[in-house]
Amino acid sequence: MLENVKQKSLEKKEKQILIILFMPIMFLLGIVPLIVRLKEVQASQIVHEVFREQQFIDFYSQYKAVFILASSIVMMLILFLLFDKYKLKKDKKITMYIIITAIFIAFTVLSTLFSDYKDIAMWGVPDRAEGMVIIFCYTIMMLYTLYAFQNAECYKYIIYSLGLLVIISTIIGISQYMGMDLLVSNIGKQLIIPNEFAEIRERLMTNIQKARVTATMYNPNYIGSFTAMMIPLFMTLAFFVKGKIEKIFLSIIALSSLSLLFGSGSRAGILGTIGAIILLGVIFLKKAWSKKRLIFPILIGILTIVVGLGIATKGIMLYKTTSLLADSLQIFKPVNNDVDYRDYLPIRDLIISEGKLIIITQEEKLTLESTPEGISFTDKKENEVEYQLEKNIYFTQDSRFIDLKFEAFFKADDTSKLSGIGLVYKNRGLFAFQITDQEGIYLVDSFTQQKTEIDFPETLGFKGKEKIGSSRGYLWSRSLPMIKNTFFIGHGPDTYVLEFPQQDYLGKYYALGDPNKVVDKPHNLYLQMAINQGGIALASFISLMLIYIINSFKMYALKVYYKKEEIIGIATLASIVGYLIAGVFNDSVVSVAPIFWILLGMGIAINYINVHDKVEV
Repeated sequence: MLENVKQKSLEKKEKQILIILFMPIMFLLGIVPLIVRLKEVQASQIVHEVFREQQFIDFYSQYKAVFILASSIVMMLILFLLFDKYKLKKDKKITMYIIITAIFIAFTVLSTLFSDYKDIAMWGVPDRAEGMVIIFCYTIMMLYTLYAFQNAECYKYIIYSLGLLVIISTIIGISQYMGMDLLVSNIGKQLIIPNEFAEIRERLMTNIQKARVTATMYNPNYIGSFTAMMIPLFMTLAFFVKGKIEKIFLSIIALSSLSLLFGSGSRAGILGTIGAIILLGVIFLKKAWSKKRLIFPILIGILTIVVGLGIATKGIMLYKTTSLLADSLQIFKPVNNDVDYRDYLPIRDLIISEGKLIIITQEEKLTLESTPEGISFTDKKENEVEYQLEKNIYFTQDSRFIDLKFEAFFKADDTSKLSGIGLVYKNRGLFAFQITDQEGIYLVDSFTQQKTEIDFPETLGFKGKEKIGSSRGYLWSRSLPMIKNTFFIGHGPDTYVLEFPQQDYLGKYYALGDPNKVVDKPHNLYLQMAINQGGIALASFISLMLIYIINSFKMYALKVYYKKEEIIGIATLASIVGYLIAGVFNDSVVSVAPIFWILLGMGIAINYINVHDKVEV
């Protein structure tokens, strides 16, 4: 009797410890991704020059980063107070995971220490906040989850937290899709904008209202990465759990995740989800064949749901899928090295020579020269082109140059003298130039007004394919050559924007539609790591993923019977693969990355349990 009381007391204490262990994990999964709160951040000089902002108004990153850091500190404190060496998971694979993770974080730290932008590398740029400190927190989350996840029942803490996140995100997403964004409702405004910014609430809301379904994750692309994890995770669990209520709950979460994906229209999310489902199909091939009578009804059910959501979202997903297929076919077409993107630009080149501006169009050449009377214009035959100045705009009726106008700026102390001009094409400002007596006309950055030149950076691949994948071909072709300088250590976390050739004005004009757009990310998780954290950090990350995926596949693939722990392991594996596939097109971001790293810790833990615990559940 006494022993039973002691046993129950011990079990109660263990359960309490387990709840305490999972509290920061549940907070990171269920609450942190939902945080949207305005924070004003002062830009450093270098960030100011690149982003052209002195102050950043951030809603989606800064406060999330603060709570990620706070939660990681809490995790370490809990481990310090409740650490039990008998609960440590020990085998060769676990040791290998820890060593590879240590290499990953070591080279991330080295990239920060040797960075030219140490402060940014440490804390991240203002609107991303994913510096070395936060990346280190990600690895803490993974290792902490690996320790805390002691048995299959622990998955409920993670699943219920993610379920809460999906449901709330879906509610917000539906409101956004219907044009009644809860974030910009009266209550929403009070929650996301502090009182000291109350006077600018209405002005700030306009931009948020115009977004597609983003929930609280800033961008539809990140909803894609999120749903590429959630759909396979909850779908797998919903298929195999035995409890009726739990099956209904998991099915609702899976459908909610699918609706989020459809509302976001994220092609990266589509690919990640499809990839994860294909993996599940391979793993469960034998089991599916053993129940082949159910395959057709299940496929019909899934197709009905997909078609229904497609109709509900007015064909957005159909359009996105067809464009995805078109881009995929384009990638595999042979590269034509004779293709020059400048053949498709109205302005092929801008040349500064002897104080003159020479604008090369597809068929003509327009030369501008500063004179005491203003600006003279001549064509390629050096014949004068008649331009008139009216309301500070130079314009012409000459059909060859009718779309080229120039905004005139005059000196403050002498309004008869020009200080600069702005090139306007079809009523859209593109390039800025200053004029001095010493140098004549020269190109300047449209924001800083500092002298600049057009850069034609080294490229690799995607020639003639710069616009595929929403211009990812352009980003990747300029990013790949950057890796040759970061084989060992990178430029520092979150410093990509400072290293990208922002002076590739014509390339940006062609691919992005705006020569002055600031490129701040490569839209590729792996290029992001290679450039920011270095080749060895990327290699260690890929090694970690491959070892986990291969080990999991060997454990679970092509079996007829599965126990509960194995289903959890397979569901987790599929979610990890979904994220990694979406990562080919998306970056790491504080709104989604913590979920991935925690699920990775859970996946490694459940694999360990499945190897070392042979008891059927």
